Amino acid sequence: MKSNVMKFAAVFLSVAAINAPIMTSPAAAADMVYLETQSGDCSDTKVLNTIASRFQIQAREVHHNPDLQISDLNNTYETRFEPEGKSPFARRYCKGQAYMSDGQSRSVWYLLEYGAGFAGIGKNVEFCISGLDRWNVYGAQCNVLR
Repeated sequence: MKSNVMKFAAVFLSVAAINAPIMTSPAAAADMVYLETQSGDCSDTKVLNTIASRFQIQAREVHHNPDLQISDLNNTYETRFEPEGKSPFARRYCKGQAYMSDGQSRSVWYLLEYGAGFAGIGKNVEFCISGLDRWNVYGAQCNVLR
């Protein structure tokens, strides 16, 4: 009788140990929809600095105009959000106004892809400044990022 109790205890503890992660998670988790809400990301200083520094490289290498820079980038807002689903990445589309060193004001369209940074960590930033996409990489008038 003692050995049967020991066998039962061993089996019970084994099953409990295997199922512990399942048993500790909330039952409603399967029905839960997770939506990343980082609406402030469009105006995040790090994102805006990334756009400005990458544009400086682009101005030097592509436009051959190293003096052209983004002096200020503001009036930023989200134009749409695509959660993970069709794509493995959540995407946030944004628009802002770039005030250039040549005195012009131009629309900036940019995209934040979550989980698409280096080695899948962080976010990727793609941007297009209206009138400065010389080869229409992002389509006419930056349509791809709108």
